[in-house]
Amino acid sequence: MSRLNYNQEEYNEVERRIEKVRKELEDNISKRAELQGNITQLEKEIEQKEKEMHEKEHRISKKQAYENSEKKLEKLREDLGDSGLKKFLIESVIALLVSNLNDILGKFDLAFRNVDIKAVTSGRTKIRTDFKIEIYNTKGDSLSIDNLSGGEKISLALALRLALTRIISNPGFIILDEPTVHLDEERRKKLIEIIKSVNNVVPQILVITHDEEVLDAADVVFRVTKENGVSKVRIELPGES
Repeated sequence: MSRLNYNQEEYNEVERRIEKVRKELEDNISKRAELQGNITQLEKEIEQKEKEMHEKEHRISKKQAYENSEKKLEKLREDLGDSGLKKFLIESVIALLVSNLNDILGKFDLAFRNVDIKAVTSGRTKIRTDFKIEIYNTKGDSLSIDNLSGGEKISLALALRLALTRIISNPGFIILDEPTVHLDEERRKKLIEIIKSVNNVVPQILVITHDEEVLDAADVVFRVTKENGVSKVRIELPGES
């Protein structure tokens, strides 16, 4: 040992150093494992935060889509409301109705020639629309419907129905069901005159009535009677007994 210059103190010192290095290595390995665990936990937290962020972005995107849809619906509601398409359609239909109405009235022998229809919107929410009929004489003076004679009122009502029918289609015929009900004798006679004169407006008028006076305006009469519990139909022509 002496030949090798062995020194016990130096050997012990080297062993202490080796032990110190070994301990530091173990500490470093332990710290490395701890740090690796922390990194894994942080990566999980980052992943969770990114997921939450994507969810929030999706919610924000949906909220923006909802807000845009709400704006579009509000615009559509405005366009289709009282001041938009609804108003346009009402005005267009009224204009067409008035044109047809005055054309038909021109074929009647009446004291007035011009009729106008106004749309009146009422209510705070403007969801109710009423219609007012305005009548003018040949001088352009406004007349009240209450001042019209019974025959004129009947003519106006019939002309209005004909005008409404024209808007839907050009009618080949119309049906009047018991038109003389609640009419006095003078008004019944006036109605008969109107029925006679309206054939240049509509080709055929079918009148269902129990009033024999109306038959004076008929070209053909289909008389329905009940005999022994059975309905019988008999065709009659004017002048037949």
